[in-house]
Amino acid sequence: MKIWTIGTSNRSIDEFLSLLEAYQIKAIVDVRRFPTSKHKHFKQENLKASLNQNGIEYYHVTELGGYRKGGYKKYMGTEEFEKGLLYIETLGAGKRVAIMCAELLSDRCHRRFIADALKLRGHTVIHIIDAKESHEHKGKHESKTLDEFLHSTPAKHKKEARKHYKCAILTISTSKYRKKEKGEEPIGDTSGEIAKEMVMKNGHEVVYYNILPDKEDKIYEGITKALNTDADFIITSGGTGLTKSDVTIEVVSKLIDKEMQGFGELFRQKSYGEIGTAAVLSRAIAGVIRGKTIFCLPGSPDAVRLALNEIIIPEIAHIMKHVGE
Repeated sequence: MKIWTIGTSNRSIDEFLSLLEAYQIKAIVDVRRFPTSKHKHFKQENLKASLNQNGIEYYHVTELGGYRKGGYKKYMGTEEFEKGLLYIETLGAGKRVAIMCAELLSDRCHRRFIADALKLRGHTVIHIIDAKESHEHKGKHESKTLDEFLHSTPAKHKKEARKHYKCAILTISTSKYRKKEKGEEPIGDTSGEIAKEMVMKNGHEVVYYNILPDKEDKIYEGITKALNTDADFIITSGGTGLTKSDVTIEVVSKLIDKEMQGFGELFRQKSYGEIGTAAVLSRAIAGVIRGKTIFCLPGSPDAVRLALNEIIIPEIAHIMKHVGE
């Protein structure tokens, strides 16, 4: 896989966008620990808006940010760093990705360490200087620390884990359920379609799909049917809010054997970057039921896309390995 890196430096936003166009970059991965800048156009909210207006996706991957206690080399041996690398690999499998930080030259930036790790994993890393100049990363900063990182416990777990899993997808929406029962087309299950597409695009198989009403007995029945398929993990969308009809969490909470509390916390943290303080309204949860993992997501397409792109897809193999032990 080929991955690019770029620094914002003192460039204007037009110059920056022009460079991305020249190198056909389709997604920016911001690895600044604190995504702000003395240049207004490179502050996170402004940069994201400019990129999106030009058809370029923006992702802030905090797991790869700099300024780490004890130094960045030490940090590279952590599970968080591994998660960040896997996220880039997942994105890079489907589009041209550039890792972005503030410094113009990579050898003055922690991008060089990220590039080292990616190179050791068999990827080609290209550092963008300007429209006419770029160079391939040579791995000058490879070290024993990196070698230790590649053989760390998180890395071993990811390497040993299965790569492909079977998934069940449940959309929970009374209005869509009524359309399904009446045989109306199209049903308009955008979130369900996004979930199916993203799961299959990343090499997994969808073995069960259904639309359920916002009724506790029907949700229980639907989840039970999904559990009885050969699906390894289940994704539900809808019913995680605060209205009286939002009862997905009430049902799932009673079924869960072990809750994965970090999922909800991380999802709300990432949602905050997208929708601000409205993220507190989400009760998204995940956990294990009868040896299968379930993720309960909000019903909005953006929420489903965010959860799958930034948490579930990068981490599912690791999660399922532990669930199966």
